[in-house]
Amino acid sequence: MAQDFVQQFQRNIDIVSYRNSLATMKKKPTESFREYSIKGREQVTRVKPPMYDHELIDVFF
Repeated sequence: MAQDFVQQFQRNIDIVSYRNSLATMKKKPTESFREYSIKGREQVTRVKPPMYDHELIDVFF
């Protein structure tokens, strides 16, 4: 039971840190906005549980 708790807690930490890393993504001067948005969308698909549209707007804009 303790291992289940630790696994669940670790998963929550991973989710939060991954969402924070999305917020720190920056558009490089050499990439177009389209390339930046595609890269961001690919990163968002890896977040579990999935992010809602209003969360995406808060992160990227």
